[in-house]
Amino acid sequence: MSNNSLELLLSVSRHFMIDIETTGLVVYQHAITSMAYIEFTYPDFQPVADYETRVHIPQDKCLDVTTMAWREEHDVNKLENQIGNICTRRGLLAILRSFIDMECFIWAKPTTFDIAFLAQYYADLEQNPPWNYRRVMDCASFAAARGFIYNDLIHEAGANLPEVVPHVALNDCLIQLNALRLMNKGDTKNANKE
Repeated sequence: MSNNSLELLLSVSRHFMIDIETTGLVVYQHAITSMAYIEFTYPDFQPVADYETRVHIPQDKCLDVTTMAWREEHDVNKLENQIGNICTRRGLLAILRSFIDMECFIWAKPTTFDIAFLAQYYADLEQNPPWNYRRVMDCASFAAARGFIYNDLIHEAGANLPEVVPHVALNDCLIQLNALRLMNKGDTKNANKE
């Protein structure tokens, strides 16, 4: 990571970890079923605030049979039904606009999935996303630039949070923050030796 990138990260006061759950893996076909974010401080990755919501599945989106079977096997539908908030696709975009702007930093794992799905929802409604793409950070790339294998960090971070059930958007945000915190503190065995 370049010094310019680090300076930009340090200069931004608002950082958000975002995670979504979906009905499949194809951004233009499948739907977001839930979204969560955690606002956090950088560089210590400490949570400040959080939010989660279920999302109605729009009629123009479909369900992937394999993904839906996986969701059933991992109780994702049951866990999502426990989330108190629910909104439409348009409502989700309004929620995003209420906290994201061109000045904040958005983090996700991976950005090629979560951010692409959210961007597609904006495209579906002929709107521009409210974020600056230069201020979107892929967690795996961030860790790799520091010599860590992110999937190993995620497994270690999840093991350190046994009460947090994965495959729920807000919980996945917590696990991702914990992984980055472990990496940042050097409290991990998972440095890449290659």
